[in-house]
Amino acid sequence: MENKTSKELRKEYNKALNKVSSTGREITDKLLQLSQLYPDAPVKYPSINREEFYTAKSLNNKFYVDTLPVPTRLQYIEMIETYIGETEAKQLTIKFNDEVK
Repeated sequence: MENKTSKELRKEYNKALNKVSSTGREITDKLLQLSQLYPDAPVKYPSINREEFYTAKSLNNKFYVDTLPVPTRLQYIEMIETYIGETEAKQLTIKFNDEVK
């Protein structure tokens, strides 16, 4: 283990905090972008055990999204990305079947 001064450790710590903050903003921006592009994507509140789904447009509020824990934001992004994948696969199938006729 390297013997670092408190000044060096503080500098590393602040750098790490800035990276975490920057990544959190990036995650927030991604969620807001996806909620605008795919407002009808079904999302389920991860902390609620009920099978109720809402749409991504309910997440299109920066002040609300900022209050969510980062792991929850990531779960929402994953849900929307799953919806995108399923939707695009269906559209490709429909397009392909229409062209085959």
